[in-house]
Amino acid sequence: MEQNYLLGLELFYPNPMSSKAHFQKSLQRIDSVLLKGGLDTRFYLFKKAHILDKLFNFSRRSGNYLEALELAQQSLQIKEKIGEKYSLCVSYRAMGLIMMYEDNYEKADVYFSKAYALSIENQNPAISGKLLVDKARLLRDLGANTRGKRDEIMQKAENQYKVAITFADSLGYKSCIAYAYERYASFIGGARRNEEKALQLVSKALGLYQELDNKYWIESCYNRMGSLYRHLDRPEEAILYFRKAIELATELEKENTLHLRYLGLSNSYKDIKDYKNALTYYSKFKALLVKRMNLKNTRRIAQKDAAFTYEKQKALDSLRFVQQKNEAEKAIKRKADFRLWAISAILLLIVLIAIIAYLAIKKRTIEAEAEALRQLEKNSMLAVEVSEQKQEILALVDENIAHQRQKALLKQNLEKLAKREEGVTLKSILIDLKTDGIDDSKLNMVKENIDEITYEFKRNLRKKHPELSKTDMEICSFIKLGLSRKEIANLRNTSIYAIKSSRYRLKKKMGLSKEENLENYLDSI
Repeated sequence: MEQNYLLGLELFYPNPMSSKAHFQKSLQRIDSVLLKGGLDTRFYLFKKAHILDKLFNFSRRSGNYLEALELAQQSLQIKEKIGEKYSLCVSYRAMGLIMMYEDNYEKADVYFSKAYALSIENQNPAISGKLLVDKARLLRDLGANTRGKRDEIMQKAENQYKVAITFADSLGYKSCIAYAYERYASFIGGARRNEEKALQLVSKALGLYQELDNKYWIESCYNRMGSLYRHLDRPEEAILYFRKAIELATELEKENTLHLRYLGLSNSYKDIKDYKNALTYYSKFKALLVKRMNLKNTRRIAQKDAAFTYEKQKALDSLRFVQQKNEAEKAIKRKADFRLWAISAILLLIVLIAIIAYLAIKKRTIEAEAEALRQLEKNSMLAVEVSEQKQEILALVDENIAHQRQKALLKQNLEKLAKREEGVTLKSILIDLKTDGIDDSKLNMVKENIDEITYEFKRNLRKKHPELSKTDMEICSFIKLGLSRKEIANLRNTSIYAIKSSRYRLKKKMGLSKEENLENYLDSI
């Protein structure tokens, strides 16, 4: 047991998967010892809570937030039971991280505040430093999803990041400093568009994580550098770092972010006009995205059930306490028959309530599982339908382009006929017209399919920019699907120059600067 525990700690950064296996073996041994009893229970419970904290990190990093939530709740219960205060802040921070990832900012703030107060009270500065960064991340996410006060909240987030970096530097802990640098780089590279400064901070963080041999955060730094180099119009360097990130993410089984690494690599190849590789990695991105969407919906339902189970367990613990107290009173006041019958009646009522509650909970659990299966089936059908519609759109676009070319050829032949040039007769032109089977109805079919696929996007876009015209909305839908200017011009039966002018007008209406990328902005909606 002890050997597996120590190996788990030793391999936690350099070999996470082996570390996880050793921690799981150690946990099994501890559970078997606790079942036998007769030993120092508090010692083994403390060690179990510490292992649960480590396993939480593995589940969170792989995107399995349901399992991570259950591990954090178990750790929190054990620490509260044995009165372990020093590391209690770690469990509260873990709960806050899960709430933040699920966009429950209010609960995340409550858990982070509780964790920070405990870390200060019990003098755990390493956790205090990370919590300062977490609070800044929470403000950043809140600002990104808040209208009206966005700039004010973002400024608070930036100030909080600076406080966190100052605190981390004063501590001198490498992991804490690197964490603050990497998170702040994410903020100023995204919200502030200062890629050069962000690149400097990520480079410092990468150096520190490499000294610690922390593969999880090394991968995160590689991805961050790939994104920054791409925004700096240095796609070759971006490709190098995205490839490194994908290699490590695959090794670490980071299923929650691997699809985004493929998307970054695909876009980088597109920047250098290597469309073959761009398409290859974009296909991998789409496959992982569909898989992740199905898992996320299923886990969200299960997560709610797990949260309810935790509250139910707390209620059951309270019930046991009441029962023990009543038994003690019964032993002391054995001769008081009236009180004895009263206590018996109360206990009977509690048992009945518990049975009714159990049956209701069991019924709710069965219904939740059935709903999860229905949702999974629905998501699978939707994914297939979207894929088929996209394939149909691409086929019709190609057919429409061929149609436009045929029209251009017929026009040239008519001009030659007008000039009485040799090789062109009215009969040959009529034959070409008969073989041209594309009409405007198919073009309308393309647009109708696009409208159906981008319905949700256009609804969000209309809320954000109500001043956009119907033409503007249609062009934004084509851009959202990744169509080139030439393809959009063909679909609208206009010139590439007209599409270029429309893009300029769209950026002006949306309040985007010349440096901001229209495609990235539309992808964010």
